[in-house]
Amino acid sequence: MTPEDSQNFNEAVSMAQSGMKETAYVVLNQLHKKYPADTHLMLWIAFTSPDILASKSFIRRAERLNPDNPDLPAARQWLQAEESKRVSGAAINMTQPVADLAASFSQATASLKKNPPINPLIITLISVVILILIILVVALLVRF
Repeated sequence: MTPEDSQNFNEAVSMAQSGMKETAYVVLNQLHKKYPADTHLMLWIAFTSPDILASKSFIRRAERLNPDNPDLPAARQWLQAEESKRVSGAAINMTQPVADLAASFSQATASLKKNPPINPLIITLISVVILILIILVVALLVRF
C-alpha cells in the first residue's frame, strides 16, 4: 500500500472502531478496489459491512487467500456473534407485530365490554317509529 493508502486505511479502521462503520466501509471498499488480495483489508470490510452475507463472503475469501492470517479466528468469532444477534433480533421483530396486534385487540375488546355497540335491530325499529311519526304529522298537516 502507498503511504497515502495506508493512512486512509488507518483512518478507516479508527472510524470503524469509534462506531462510524458506514463511513469506514466506503473508504475500505475504495481501497479494496486497489488491493483486492489484501486479506487484512477484507476482514475490516467484513466488520464494517451492513450486510451479514457480504461479511461472511469477505471472511471466506480472506480464509482462502491466507488461511494462516492470525486475525481469522477473531473474525469468525465476530461473524458468529453477529449472526446470532441478527437471528435473535429478527425473531423479536417478527413477534412484535403480533404482540402489538394482541394488545390492540385486547383494548378493543375491553372497550366493547364497556360501551357495547347499538344493535342494528334497535336502530331499525327507532327509524321505523320516527318515519311513522313523520307520516302522521304530515297527514295531520295536510288535513288542516
